[in-house]
Amino acid sequence: MRMSSEPSVANQEGRYTFFWNRDHKLGISTACLLPLYKAAKCKFMEALLIYKMNSNFSLKNDNRANSLLFSEIENEVIKLSKCLLLLSSDFGTAWNARKLIISKREEFSFSDELRMSSLVLSFAPKSENAWSYRRWIIKRIIGRCAILKKILKEESKLVEKIAEKSKMNYRAWYHRCWLISY
Repeated sequence: MRMSSEPSVANQEGRYTFFWNRDHKLGISTACLLPLYKAAKCKFMEALLIYKMNSNFSLKNDNRANSLLFSEIENEVIKLSKCLLLLSSDFGTAWNARKLIISKREEFSFSDELRMSSLVLSFAPKSENAWSYRRWIIKRIIGRCAILKKILKEESKLVEKIAEKSKMNYRAWYHRCWLISY
């Protein structure tokens, strides 16, 4: 697959361009979305299966080599779930896999997770799974993070920005109502 800075059906050599990059934005041709989605889903499901098979093994055998390997498997699931969610924002299994891994880790960047879900909401503002995931992350932050007010303020700005684009986005308004309780 080829990449170009100008969207066009075919370049000078007669080859099609599937990816465009302009102003720090990536454009993907709809012609390759389905194959990309299928490949991402296949790799994600393989990695998730390996993760689940090794999670029981890693609990029984607690040594450094196993924990490093298991950490690599976790990172692969996180990476592939991100790729899959950028292609299909309502793939619940990918959101749940992220929750499973994050809930087992002692240290994790919650701000990275909020940024990732914000990215998903930038092109799928009505994704119930993305909003639900944000609520789950914020609940996790409440028990661990000292900068909760800042996070809630940023969250409120995000909701306002998304709700302004579509006043009928009840998921965004529900999320804002939920935020008020904190």
